[in-house]
Amino acid sequence: MTEKGMLESLRNYPKGVFFILGNEFCERFSFYGMRAVLTLYLITEHHFSDSHASLLYHAFVSLAYFSPLFGSIAADNYFGRFRVILWVSLVYVLGHVLLSIGAIPQLEQAIRSTLDFSGLVFIALATGGIKPCVSAFAADQFEEDQVSERRQFFSFFYFAINAGSLVAIFLTPILRGRISCFGSEYCFPLAFGVPGVLMLFAFVLFLSGWRFYKNAQPAKSNAVVSTVACICSAIKNRFSSKKSDEKVDHWVDYASNKFDEDLKTGVKSLVGVAGLFVPLVFYWALFDQQGSTWVLQARRMDGRVGHLQSCLIR
Repeated sequence: MTEKGMLESLRNYPKGVFFILGNEFCERFSFYGMRAVLTLYLITEHHFSDSHASLLYHAFVSLAYFSPLFGSIAADNYFGRFRVILWVSLVYVLGHVLLSIGAIPQLEQAIRSTLDFSGLVFIALATGGIKPCVSAFAADQFEEDQVSERRQFFSFFYFAINAGSLVAIFLTPILRGRISCFGSEYCFPLAFGVPGVLMLFAFVLFLSGWRFYKNAQPAKSNAVVSTVACICSAIKNRFSSKKSDEKVDHWVDYASNKFDEDLKTGVKSLVGVAGLFVPLVFYWALFDQQGSTWVLQARRMDGRVGHLQSCLIR
């Protein structure tokens, strides 16, 4: 696409999506910025062993990636995407506030632990309300005939995600390692506080665009719930059917007649491609080690690259 075409396309964008872009950049900064120093925080401030810190880190990440199931159900069945994003953003900010206050070394250890782990739970649950909703909410803003604009927008959208993550991963370790505060060698309150401020800014940005949003009503149905119900019905009927019963082409066809054919066709496609995604489990299991075992390995190295000496993993 030429530059002129891109500018013309940008002029046709719904105004609300620009607020969503800024919101996504700030939200991803807040999440990855906090996560970048979490393992070091658990080791240096809570004095957990390397293995215990890694376990807690991955428990937090697992909850953050499991909670979108609940966020999608809440948005699709009950409250709508706008309300879910708005409400959980406040929970998100609260989680960062608790984590930042808990990082102050002068507080008693019991109080710090309560604040820190409450904050982590809030953040993990809140990101589950944003992850499944924000991209779909952005798509809702475009008209049906704006296919090219929608496609181009999501290029900007995923750029904002990765840009926010990249800046955060570089910046927050610097804030932690090169600045001292509260009489401590490290400044975890600042390293957690800056992502918290960015999350507050994300909330303000999202709220600022409310007058421009097209707010679709909840569909009162959820693809995850419908898919799981269809699969369970098919399995149950398959094993309870008699040999004399009519044979079907695919085991999903055993599902109850209350599930329409479009859903059954979609479930068949899902089952067919599910095997292709099995290797992704191992990929992401290794990828997420960058916040735990890779950090632990880096702590054992001197951090020297040529004439540069890193102080970020100390």
